[in-house]
Amino acid sequence: MHGTYIGNNKVLVSTKWGGMLTVNAEDLSLAPVLIIHGIYDAGLTNYLIKNIKKGDTVVDIGANLGYFTTLMGYLVGPIGKVLAYEANPSLIPLIQDNISMNYIGDRVTVYNKAIYSEYKTMPFFVAKKFMGNSSLHKHDSVYFNNYKSDTIQEIQVDAEPLDAIMDNVDVLSFVKIDIEGGEYHALKGMENF
Repeated sequence: MHGTYIGNNKVLVSTKWGGMLTVNAEDLSLAPVLIIHGIYDAGLTNYLIKNIKKGDTVVDIGANLGYFTTLMGYLVGPIGKVLAYEANPSLIPLIQDNISMNYIGDRVTVYNKAIYSEYKTMPFFVAKKFMGNSSLHKHDSVYFNNYKSDTIQEIQVDAEPLDAIMDNVDVLSFVKIDIEGGEYHALKGMENF
């Protein structure tokens, strides 16, 4: 086990790569894997460790609780930058706690926005139990056949193209996108990069 309950529906997790994270104890998507194994998506985690360098500027689109945001914050070091985007407003405090707890706030900026092909306010469907399954796309019967106990709440979120940050960023070294079916519009919104 890599986690211990610390109260207020939070579990403190010690990751295999040396970081600490708090996760929502009610999340059934990322939390169980992190608590048991101390790592999430080992393939991508190892890829990032091998390829992201000190001083890089990287983007985490679909930051969720900040697992990859935190890892990338460690990897880019104090002279690098991590830009993290998360549409779900209820996850922003968790991401901020994880950034603060790992002392990487000097290099990480978090945006409570969706990345899309244009500027707009749009519906976002928040998965209450399997939080990693929240999406800009409405969940259908296939989803509920696989996740019978989940409930979805529709909220409105602000969205913008990643190209919006072009004036402030010279080079992006890496962009991680995990936005449950919204990838096409995210890529369309970074054509100028």
